[in-house]
Amino acid sequence: MVIKGTFSGIGSFIVALVIGETLPAVQWLLCVLVLGFVAYGLSIHFYIMAQKDLGAAKTSAYYSIAPFLGVLFGMLLLGERPGIQFYVALVIMIISTCFMVRDTLGVENRGKTMEYIFETEHLRIRKFVMEDAKSLYENHLEEEVKRWIPNESYADIEETQGAINFYVDCVNNRHLPYVLAVDLRETGELIGDTGVNEVEGKANEVEIGYGICKKYSGKGYATELLNAMTEFIVSTFGIDVLYGRVMRGNNASVRVLEKNGYIFVGEEFGAEDDPYGNGMLVYKKEC
Repeated sequence: MVIKGTFSGIGSFIVALVIGETLPAVQWLLCVLVLGFVAYGLSIHFYIMAQKDLGAAKTSAYYSIAPFLGVLFGMLLLGERPGIQFYVALVIMIISTCFMVRDTLGVENRGKTMEYIFETEHLRIRKFVMEDAKSLYENHLEEEVKRWIPNESYADIEETQGAINFYVDCVNNRHLPYVLAVDLRETGELIGDTGVNEVEGKANEVEIGYGICKKYSGKGYATELLNAMTEFIVSTFGIDVLYGRVMRGNNASVRVLEKNGYIFVGEEFGAEDDPYGNGMLVYKKEC
């Protein structure tokens, strides 16, 4: 994009000189540069950012609204009064845009059979489906995940698909580990996962885990998720004691546990899920 802008600008400048155009006054030149920076530079920058976070389909759907805003500003700022042909075309464009937005926003959920198990104010917790593989794989590649729970990253999509098959089988047969997907209610986007596993040699006791992707961290979703998951596991499996283990230094997860009534009971060294040897902080909640 930088190369394109540089050479197209130089080319236009050369053509202008060849046909005899003169350079504008400095103040107008500066105004044009500022306008180009805002109207083109920032527009492309934010468009690329949106594609990264939303995907190409959603970004295109939202971007299609831009002409309507341009017309609105033209009417408000310039006093333009379009003719009847414009309004006919506007109605057609609005109808077309509505169809495109509905289609593109629904494309990610096509083919999925959602089986929600419980819900919270902002989240929906459900069984995994195979279409979750790409999002689950990418969520577990995030630096925060690899730093604090390094054993829970997947080697590739194929391994992720195998894990999903295993999780679904466990949920269907109501045995541990019991791992669920976490959707954002507002968008249906997969933003995390949660689960419990047995504590070896201790009946009616489990270890609970949870994770929210970086894009939605810091919004209280992890606290909301842990509270709901704790209640669900206790009522569903008749669990008496739940443990939460976090690597030393993971202060965000510590706060989530403490907000949900988990109490620090000790520290563990030499665990398999602590490859750095930092020590695992152990929290406990009796129900």
